[in-house]
Amino acid sequence: MSYYGSWKIDDTLTFSVNTHNASTGAATDADGVPTYRVYEDETATPILTGSMALLDTANTDGFYSEQLTLSAANGLEKGKSYNVYISATVSSVTGTLSHTFQIEAEVDANVVSDKAGYSADMTSISGDSVAADNAESFFDGTGYAGTGNTIPTVTTLTGHTAQTGDTYALANGATGFTAIDTVVDAIKVVTDALPTTKLAAYFAMLRSGTAQAGASTTITLDAGASSLNGFYENYLIGITSGTGSGQTPRLITGYVGATKVATVSNLWATTPDNTSVFLMIPWGRVTVGRFTPTSITTAAFAAGAINAAAIATDAITAAKIAPDAIGASELATGAVNEIRDAILSDSTPFPGASITEVRLAELGSANLPADVDTLKTGVTVTGHTPQTGDTFALANGAAGFVAIDTVVDGIQTDLDNATDGLGAIKADTAATLIDTADMQPKIGTPAADLSADIAENQTDLNTIITNVAALWTTALTESYAADGVAPTPAQALFLIQQMLTEFAIAGTTWTTKKIDGSTSAATFTLDDATTPTSITRAT
Repeated sequence: MSYYGSWKIDDTLTFSVNTHNASTGAATDADGVPTYRVYEDETATPILTGSMALLDTANTDGFYSEQLTLSAANGLEKGKSYNVYISATVSSVTGTLSHTFQIEAEVDANVVSDKAGYSADMTSISGDSVAADNAESFFDGTGYAGTGNTIPTVTTLTGHTAQTGDTYALANGATGFTAIDTVVDAIKVVTDALPTTKLAAYFAMLRSGTAQAGASTTITLDAGASSLNGFYENYLIGITSGTGSGQTPRLITGYVGATKVATVSNLWATTPDNTSVFLMIPWGRVTVGRFTPTSITTAAFAAGAINAAAIATDAITAAKIAPDAIGASELATGAVNEIRDAILSDSTPFPGASITEVRLAELGSANLPADVDTLKTGVTVTGHTPQTGDTFALANGAAGFVAIDTVVDGIQTDLDNATDGLGAIKADTAATLIDTADMQPKIGTPAADLSADIAENQTDLNTIITNVAALWTTALTESYAADGVAPTPAQALFLIQQMLTEFAIAGTTWTTKKIDGSTSAATFTLDDATTPTSITRAT
């Protein structure tokens, strides 16, 4: 047995063992890894058990080690003794070994733990009887320079030897106190002027708690954290104690209120867990998620604070608005009607015109109503201020309509021509329809024949399925092919089955029996009676 010494709680103890061959004494690896058991004092039940591991196998034989944490969690206590019992088996021979150690053992309990009845002989230490007597009086509790073991405070003044009863007044007497008071008052004026409301609001945004869990890029905040999504985005979060403490704070880039999970900008150096205490502080920009639904209202903005002049050019464009971001449900009642009325107001390119009138004005045709040439087209006449009742004629008057009509007539002529252009396409289409109609009667009979063939094939298929199913429920007739003759499927199946289930081996002869278990179905010759590597059919 060896003594490992005295250790402190939470120290790490490393112990080892060498295994040897019982016959030769040579260092030899054990049959299996050695096991250990740790006992406290004379308690029969071990507080720790485990296995040891080979160490430096390339350069050693039979050298095993293990490391233990001497913690209260592992059952170790201050002032206790412990035995480490090690067992190993080499070449089926088991040997054991034990070691002992202590936790914070006291060398002399009287001196370390109980000083009552003992006094210090300071004279033998210092050789100064006066100083020794003073020190002894202090440590023995009899007092020194008064009662209560109080040693007086002595202020050293340059050029003055301290005397009993010395007192010291403030320089300049009351004037000195007045000067100090003036300075204090000035400091108070400054501190009173500090924006305490803003500071209080800022500190109110700080948050600390104990995490529920963590992952490589996330941390689950405590159950009391906000339930609003994105509430803690752009906060800095650091671990102040527990697992992961001391690493660089991370920026929160996402937060899910329902799960309390905050996503951070970089991987944690040490993943936090439910022992990690965190501190969060606002950092950088503030996101919309930071505000409650009622924290921003119309009353919070000054009149005219948001107008066209306050918005940069192209700050709001169609490309910057998500599809369906503005729909009927997002518009106030009557908003659509106001937009429509604005379009049709006198400020539009077609003042006072209806939608139908606008489209007619854009289309133009000789077949339009007679008054179409007086439609309001919103033409601007140089030097003329538009007036109620203004009308504008189509450019070129009736000649303009005649030109449009000429184009339409040309299209009609092309359609009427059966040998060219659109007319030819029309004629070809009609001919194709005739050919299709002529083919329909011819398709009828083959289609009926095909239907009959399908029905007949279906009957044959049903018969095949029935016959195949019967194969799996009908017993085969036992039969075996002669040696050298190709077997039928049934003969091959029988020989395989019987070779696996009914056979006898005598020397180099293998005899396969029939189903009755006694009649020989076939015989085979092995190439060796003890370790055969091939087989040949004989009969």
